[in-house]
Amino acid sequence: MMAHLNRVADHQKMNMMSSENLAIVFAPSLMSSSYTDPLSCLAGAKFEQAVINRLIADYVTLFEGEDCVPSAPLTSSSASTTTSRSTTASSR
Repeated sequence: MMAHLNRVADHQKMNMMSSENLAIVFAPSLMSSSYTDPLSCLAGAKFEQAVINRLIADYVTLFEGEDCVPSAPLTSSSASTTTSRSTTASSR
């Protein structure tokens, strides 16, 4: 998600969506607070926007070269389960 938003921010001259603007839009969905006091909620929203802004703006520095979705190592039992499922499905 942050990689996509970083690419959107790269085109901010055309789409007017800087990392700050994207953070304003996406922070409430990506980070929700449990504050009930309006002033605390506003302060929390500003913090959430700052965090999302940094994740978008510094995406390359933070995540470059990282496999963000680690895959589980393939074991012989999971390989045989996958093979037997596909064999069973194809024989139907």
